Amino acid sequence: MDFRIDPERRFIEIRLAGLLKLDQTLKSLTALRTDPLYDPGYSQLVDCREAEFSEITPDALRALADRNRNASDRVVAFVCYDDAVDKMLRLYTAYLGLEGGKRRVSIFRTPAKALAWIEETHATRRSSSED
Repeated sequence: MDFRIDPERRFIEIRLAGLLKLDQTLKSLTALRTDPLYDPGYSQLVDCREAEFSEITPDALRALADRNRNASDRVVAFVCYDDAVDKMLRLYTAYLGLEGGKRRVSIFRTPAKALAWIEETHATRRSSSED
């Protein structure tokens, strides 16, 4: 897992690649959270197109969700390449218990659509907070 934090845009880009294993993914999440630029309220684009999920079980998804349940007012866009990964990501968001929370999550096939959704979501939030 590689990540890039952009404090000016309040944005984190995460790229998952290769065979994902729970222990390494958890270590990578710790590295992200301990980065001095990290802010849990930043929007995130998580690009999963180069990742292999064959070793990520439903129990592993639940463990990842347990680590990520700090539901701040965050926008997260996942980018994936096929229906199987899409379904797995939907299961992950269900484990997060997103219904009723402030966090917004969506899944896309292209980074361009994901970024457009993040920007649109921010614009909607800004206009509703100005009312």
